Amino acid sequence: MNRAIRNVSIFVFVLIAILLVNLTWIQGFQTDTYAHNSRNARQYFETKSVPRGQITAGGQILAQSTPDEDGYYQRAYPTAPAAYGSVIGYLSDRYGAAGIEQSQNSILDGTDDSLLPSQVWDTLTGKEKRGANVELTLNPTVQQTAYDQLSNAGYSGSVVALRPSTGEILGMASTPSYDPEAVSSSDSEAADATFEALQNDENAPLLNRSTQQTQPP
Repeated sequence: MNRAIRNVSIFVFVLIAILLVNLTWIQGFQTDTYAHNSRNARQYFETKSVPRGQITAGGQILAQSTPDEDGYYQRAYPTAPAAYGSVIGYLSDRYGAAGIEQSQNSILDGTDDSLLPSQVWDTLTGKEKRGANVELTLNPTVQQTAYDQLSNAGYSGSVVALRPSTGEILGMASTPSYDPEAVSSSDSEAADATFEALQNDENAPLLNRSTQQTQPP
C-alpha cells in the first residue's frame, strides 16, 4: 500500500475511534446531565401531551395545566403569580424551567421512580397518564403579606418565614418578581419579548433572592 494512503487511512481510523469514544461518553455517562439541564426545552415539549400535576399552597392552585385546541397542555398560574413567581418559577418550551417547576419536574410530569407503582396501576386500568401534584408549605396569607410589604415599599430583597419546630417554609417572597405565565405563554413573540426584558432588567426579577443571593439583614 502506498505510504501516503496508509497514513491517511490510519488518521481516519483514529478520528473514527475518537468519535466513537466521545459518543459513548455522552450517551452512556452524560445522558442525565444533558437531559435534565434547565436549558433543554425538548423534554418539556415532549411532556406537553400529558397533564402535568398542580402546584398548590394552602388550598390555592398556584400552577396547573390546561389543554389547548391542539390537545397540548399549557401551564397557567392563576393565583397571585407575582407573589409566588420567584418560588414556583416557570415552564417554557423555549426557556426550560425554573423554581419548583424545575426542581420537582419528575414528580409533576409523572416520571419519578417513586410514582412507578401508581403508573403501572394506571396503565393496567387504562387511566390517562398524568403527573402528580406538589403541595407547598407556604401560607398564602404570610406569602402575600410578605410580598406586598416588599413590593409596596419598592424594595429589592426577600422575606423568609419558617416554623422552627418542623422546618416548614411559611413564606418566601422575593422582589422584584415577575409573572411566570408571561414567560410560559404559547405566544412565542410575546414570551420572547417578556423573557428578554426580564433578563436585561438591571433589577434581576428572575432571581430568587431568598435562595440565589446573600442579602444584608
